[in-house]
Amino acid sequence: MEKELLIIRNGFDLQCGLKTRYKDFFFDRYGVNLVAERLKVEDNDSENIQFSKYQIEAENTIIALLKEIVDSLDIDRLLQNKSNANGYLVNYFLQKLRKNGLLENDLKIEFTNWDVIFLVSYVLMKRNLYWNDVEKAIFDVTSLVLKFDQNEFSDCSFVSKSDKDKFKKIVRYCFKENRKDVASAMLDALKKFEKQFAKYIRKQMHEHKREYLSNVSKLLKKITFVDDTKSVELDVINFNYYLDEYTVHYLEEQKAISNISVNSWVNIHGIAYWNNSKVRTFLNRIHGRDHGALPAPIFGIDGHDILSPSENKILDLDDPRIIFTKSYRLIDSRINTIRDKEHKLPSTVNKIIFYGHSLGHADYSYFETLFDLYKLFDSDVELDFYYHSHNQRLKNRKSEQNMLKQVVNLLTSYGETLPDQHGENIVNRLVLEQRLNLFPTSKC
Repeated sequence: MEKELLIIRNGFDLQCGLKTRYKDFFFDRYGVNLVAERLKVEDNDSENIQFSKYQIEAENTIIALLKEIVDSLDIDRLLQNKSNANGYLVNYFLQKLRKNGLLENDLKIEFTNWDVIFLVSYVLMKRNLYWNDVEKAIFDVTSLVLKFDQNEFSDCSFVSKSDKDKFKKIVRYCFKENRKDVASAMLDALKKFEKQFAKYIRKQMHEHKREYLSNVSKLLKKITFVDDTKSVELDVINFNYYLDEYTVHYLEEQKAISNISVNSWVNIHGIAYWNNSKVRTFLNRIHGRDHGALPAPIFGIDGHDILSPSENKILDLDDPRIIFTKSYRLIDSRINTIRDKEHKLPSTVNKIIFYGHSLGHADYSYFETLFDLYKLFDSDVELDFYYHSHNQRLKNRKSEQNMLKQVVNLLTSYGETLPDQHGENIVNRLVLEQRLNLFPTSKC
């Protein structure tokens, strides 16, 4: 039986029908969808118009509103005020959004300083609404607040220099605390924001569960090339938050993933149903111990980003940003409480599959660890990378080229960690030995 390690991220859930892009979450959280629904109701011809058209109109309306809110904010006066800033901007934005009907009937919404930062960056910066931009924002913001002498924001990221200056001042004011441990205050706020995202994922599952699970079973079979003549022992590292051991067990019971034997499954960044007693009871039963609270979803930065400037390139343990690294947060969230030694990664695999993963720099540490574990340079392990397919030939080729660029960057970076090897050597070796493959995403 062939052993395969599958690494999945957001593109997997998108392919299976969930709206899990950061843009989807943003539109839902900050009123874009709410305004779009109102526009649709007001339009007598709405049946002939896609909802995305109303979203574009709603987004433009909200951008104009947020720009007005930000422009009216006298941040210099606030910074000069010596009183505790905790919560002021949170309440300010919350009231403005409610006043304009963007948070209708949701009086219990938990707003944080990170919400303020993401909203302000949406207006003042040129960033797109992607998850890797969120991770980059976390790094930039923590660097600005905790390493005051560092300038992580480039001028080209902003519409103007004045916008850049205002954004930096707003960030500093958000975490202008009287307490000594500002880093912990920032992390606590981020945890609250993460749990709001978990809430959104659960909402998505409530709306699309049947279709989603059906697509999951089909897609798992396609990317593992399972059929009546082939069986696979599968280990999964899931960077998403819904599909977990509980759900996979259900698919196995329904014989929806026949010929696939799941050896281990880990949601490396936590699970959406972290506070669900039914899920916790199930995990207790299969792992034979009481887990207590399950790990909630986490965002974070890669440890590579805060390496010391020394030749040794080691983590600077005195850097206050270390508590935002994914390594730290994995330990802090007790991710291993949902694993045991019986359900762990195998010592050998035939293939490592990447599906729906952008191969962002923030996750390099994970991949390098796996490549070391399976001795990628000297072994026979194959690597399969899937890129997003398009109907248009030119778009499809561009998507393939972009994925190839990300693959080369990842492997070259890893090659530079190996003794007595040039970074590009590992790419050449994998190509020559026919161990490197690129595939378009499969339709469910």
